[in-house]
Amino acid sequence: MSFKISTIFEYDSFIALDIGAFKIKALVCKVENGELKIISQASTRQSRKDMLQGEVSDLRSVSDAVAKTIYKATESLENCPNDVIVWLNTPHFLYDTLSMNYVRQDPTQPIEMNEIDDIIAGTERKSLDRLRSKIDTRIGLIDSEMKPVATSLTAIYLDGQKVSNPVGFTGKNIKLNILNVFAPITKFNITRNLVSNLDKNIVSIVPAPVSLPKLLEHTSYFEDSNLFIDFWYSKTTIVVQNSGEILGMHVVPIGFSLFEDMLHKEWHRSYLETERLLADIKECYKKHPQITDDFFALLFDSVYVAVRDIIDQVYFKNIFLSGASTAPELQEKISEYFSQKQGTVQPFVADLLETSKYAQSLNTEHSSWAWVAALAVVGRELLTVKKDPIARILRYVVYKYE
Repeated sequence: MSFKISTIFEYDSFIALDIGAFKIKALVCKVENGELKIISQASTRQSRKDMLQGEVSDLRSVSDAVAKTIYKATESLENCPNDVIVWLNTPHFLYDTLSMNYVRQDPTQPIEMNEIDDIIAGTERKSLDRLRSKIDTRIGLIDSEMKPVATSLTAIYLDGQKVSNPVGFTGKNIKLNILNVFAPITKFNITRNLVSNLDKNIVSIVPAPVSLPKLLEHTSYFEDSNLFIDFWYSKTTIVVQNSGEILGMHVVPIGFSLFEDMLHKEWHRSYLETERLLADIKECYKKHPQITDDFFALLFDSVYVAVRDIIDQVYFKNIFLSGASTAPELQEKISEYFSQKQGTVQPFVADLLETSKYAQSLNTEHSSWAWVAALAVVGRELLTVKKDPIARILRYVVYKYE
């Protein structure tokens, strides 16, 4: 279905919610004069049995944990925001990139919004038709019903010239690069029900990979060739970006839980002690160098294979890390690995959250808060869309679907 500006509700404060396999995180945010302000934050540890392989396995228990997290984040506030933006926590994404060319009948007339809407209409169906052959093999679910969860304009060209906003321009040929993201409708409904049970209004359910690059939009790195790697408990997410455009994304089914199991088996200590060790990568290399090397060799190779599925020529100027760890030792290992793959060209490797301007607004600098910080940026963007409809055609606008 096509995007309708009326589906975005009026709000100036909202909750950004990250329902992760390890922890649930919430940020209470407010937008003043177009600027994002983080008012408060809270997190709650997830029970192991409630999330299996990164997916919700106990809806009631996870819903209770979400309610507890929101309460902790808002208990000291006079009013609790009713609007929530939440990320879609599933590895079962499919995406399609389309390039659409449109020749205008009267190139002397200024371009209007309805022209852009007409060009975009129907792209979801075309993308889904192109992806049908991949549903069974990529997702492992036979005849799964897929739902469009995001449509983003990644680039707009007018007569060959890249523009951020074509409205008001005259010209003959419009070219749009569009990224459509789909997920199984069952996964979407689980996330929607988790928030709906709290009697909150869902502003948007955002596929996580689309939001990560937003943390760098106002930095000098945004237009570079970038690789985003988010290491997490049950999976690792990668996003490939070049010249401000998302070229592709993948969720690798290997996370730090495998590392934890490997250490637990070798070390013969409790999972709690193993978990504490995982928080210090330097100590992992010191106490268990072979296991640590083996795990990261497997993980890096899996990431590289996923990258090669998106682009043929692997070259990144920057690699930004987030999630379970962005330790200096890990940054060094990734830099060495990709330097070898890129023919000695060494990429700049850094913590994504620290590189963004939003780290200063949080009471923690831990890299695991990158996802929810990116969601907060999306929330500010959607509010801008409501107040200034022309803004919706800017790159990486995440649309809300009913």
